[in-house]
Amino acid sequence: MDYCHPCRRHLNGALACPGCGTPAEAVRAYAEALAAQEAVEEAEPAPEGEPAR
Repeated sequence: MDYCHPCRRHLNGALACPGCGTPAEAVRAYAEALAAQEAVEEAEPAPEGEPAR
C-alpha cells in the first residue's frame, strides 16, 4: 500500500494522492529516497561525544 508522506495519507491504489495531487510514482520515489537516507544515517557511526540514536 502506498503512502503519501507529506500528506500522511494512504493511497489505496489511487494514481495520485487525494490530498495534494502528487502522482503515485513520485510518492514511491520519495519513499525509496527516504528509506535510503535512513539506511545511510543508521550505517554512519555517531560523532564522538554525541550519543547514538
